[in-house]
Amino acid sequence: MPSASPTTTNSRATRDALGPPITAGIVTALVGFTSSFAVVLAGLRAVGADQGQASSGLLALTLTFGLGILWLSWRSRMPVTLAWSTPGAALLATAGTVDGGWPAAVGAFLLVGVLIVLTGLVPLLGRLMAKIPTALAQAMLAGVLLPLCLAPFKSLGTAPALIAPVLLCWIVLMKFAPRWSVPASLLVALAVIGIHIMSSGVQIPAESLLPRLEWTTPVFSVEAAIGLALPLFVVTMASQNIPGVAVLKSFGYTTPWRPSMLVTGAGTIAGAPFGGHAINLAALSAALAAGEEAGKDHGRRWIAAFVSGLAYLVLAA
Repeated sequence: MPSASPTTTNSRATRDALGPPITAGIVTALVGFTSSFAVVLAGLRAVGADQGQASSGLLALTLTFGLGILWLSWRSRMPVTLAWSTPGAALLATAGTVDGGWPAAVGAFLLVGVLIVLTGLVPLLGRLMAKIPTALAQAMLAGVLLPLCLAPFKSLGTAPALIAPVLLCWIVLMKFAPRWSVPASLLVALAVIGIHIMSSGVQIPAESLLPRLEWTTPVFSVEAAIGLALPLFVVTMASQNIPGVAVLKSFGYTTPWRPSMLVTGAGTIAGAPFGGHAINLAALSAALAAGEEAGKDHGRRWIAAFVSGLAYLVLAA
């Protein structure tokens, strides 16, 4: 049998080296997006956004942190991944509207971005955030997430035909293929929604399915600053950024703290007028791009993060 040529061997070795990080990057984006985009939409609607403004916010968030991932992972050569603030979105879902309505909420989002930038520029602020007790941060997060976690089971009694297939898919795949449980549940949910729309005769204009950014001029108020911006900033730092640093450290990476805060702060500021509430370091999904599943080569795992950034830009549409 003739031996393989050096070119063929090198090509196969390259595929074997790049395959795991590319796959891990795609999975990271799918899991990160599908696991919590509904929470983001619910949170934005709760503080006064209409359907178009909430959709714009989701688009702005995905674009800004997708671009941020590309920049940070490329520059640092580390698997730095970003996300929207899921705990922050859950906080919005329970906060309700503030004085000034949606424009005041947008003003609060803008203030959060400024505070994140200051955290990157002033080391003392970062150290103070790190001193927030873990138990306190977890209690805050549990308080805002519990009603959202119970919502599907409450809805099961009122709309079983819509909820049961999604829950059943999630339960089965959590047992046999946990990584794919959330993306598969999303596909089932979309199928159920499509069947429901067709059976009810509702007409949806094709142009409404296209992504579109909607500008909202920010309005600043003391109530929104104290009641919305500060809690959103604290929960984002304590429940996302600090754990995100810990996740990367557990895999042997030192997070580029200042660049990460500057990028996420600037991204939050840029996305706020279009409805984005906050972006930050990824926490749970960060392990998918930084762990063993992203390849044995510790120095190549940044590719997984970079690919996830590209995948997020695709999902933004």
